Amino acid sequence: MWTDLKIVHGKPRHSQSQGSVECANQDIENMLSTWLENNQTNKWSEGLRFIQFAKNRAYHSGIKCSPYEAMFGVPAKIGLRTSSLPDDVLENISTEEDLEELVKQIEENQSGPDSVEHEDAEVDEPNELLLAQIPEQPSVNEPNAIPEEPASNEITERRDSVAIERAHAKEGLEEQAKKMLKTSNVRFPPGNVVDTVKLRVPDVDRARNDCRNVLAVIMCVQKELYRLGTKEGRLPQMYSRTQFLLCKESFISLEMVPNLHSSLSEYVK
Repeated sequence: MWTDLKIVHGKPRHSQSQGSVECANQDIENMLSTWLENNQTNKWSEGLRFIQFAKNRAYHSGIKCSPYEAMFGVPAKIGLRTSSLPDDVLENISTEEDLEELVKQIEENQSGPDSVEHEDAEVDEPNELLLAQIPEQPSVNEPNAIPEEPASNEITERRDSVAIERAHAKEGLEEQAKKMLKTSNVRFPPGNVVDTVKLRVPDVDRARNDCRNVLAVIMCVQKELYRLGTKEGRLPQMYSRTQFLLCKESFISLEMVPNLHSSLSEYVK
């Protein structure tokens, strides 16, 4: 259905690669817990729409606006729907009878006169509210001009607003990505061949008494991915530099790595 959609799978047994998704899920869980406590209920599915709307209208530091504004080009609206009547007309309404009289007057103006008077007869001044709803006619100097419909103008303005908001959101995300890359480069500097690294063993690959980390050596670097080797042999998968820590001293050399393939689970046993 979505030809432009690209699904990128995270690494197995490495939930840190879905950090952004996990953070968003954690926020939703916390918001849902608060909503359930405030409303004294355990029906979490009923609160999803409120949590979704609160999440979509919250300010996002990356895109410099709310997700709702980036999608629709306008801030999210809550509360009563605004009226199309002029403010000066609404100020004069204080009772239900005033409202009924106003509705009756509008209906009479929209229905028009029942009969046509003589062309010399006196004509009442048109109602200002009715004139506001009549589109402007083309001028005499431009006989071929076509009046632009208000609905078309509104759609065009909305499209322009959406395009501007999405352009700002894209710039904000690019700026945030540069900051994250800079922070990552400082925290996880690139390694070189023969450098010793400390590699964490996933919880699923070790028992309670097994070691949590192993020492390995960088054997080669391919497109910012690292091939590591241990005293038991070469590790089958490639690692990114965010998955290990560089050691200041050299504890293992390339000559100490046998020409065998072994997994982390075999090393820690």
